[in-house]
Amino acid sequence: LEGTDGRKMSSSWGNVISVIDTPDVMYSKVMEVKDDFIVKYFTLCTDISISEIENFKKELENGANPRDIKMHLAHEIVKIYLGEKKALGAEENFVKIFQKKEIPDKMEEIKASAGELLSEVLVKNKILVSKGEWRRLVEGNGVHDLEKNSTITDQNIKISENLILKLGKKKFVKILVK
Repeated sequence: LEGTDGRKMSSSWGNVISVIDTPDVMYSKVMEVKDDFIVKYFTLCTDISISEIENFKKELENGANPRDIKMHLAHEIVKIYLGEKKALGAEENFVKIFQKKEIPDKMEEIKASAGELLSEVLVKNKILVSKGEWRRLVEGNGVHDLEKNSTITDQNIKISENLILKLGKKKFVKILVK
């Protein structure tokens, strides 16, 4: 089975959808699967009947939005491993965060002191792997202050107040000044 990026599924490549992922992570990873593999994932990873899978295949061939069909796929996969209730919650969160662009209800919270470098706080708390990752995110306009609805462009920004950040496409963190 191919991973989310189309290559062989491998934890080394970071393209694995794991049975121990949280519902939100599992759902969003399924949504990253290349459109060409939707039918294959339905066939190999769900209990959906072949006739239903054929209907999805026809919908795709007739120009249906692959995102909508992938949402069915993601729901089914999360439901199999984590239950219907968590699948519904993950779908709701996905729509809220990635389609409606709203701030998620739940996110990691970390405490920091006023005056600390934001980059150091994020690396120290293992939100980011390194200051190099921080630099690449800032240079790529991938750090957003969601409360101010602005992009952070200063690599050496110091924390002065509580922040809600979106880092890249999927990481959200709340920083509380102590």
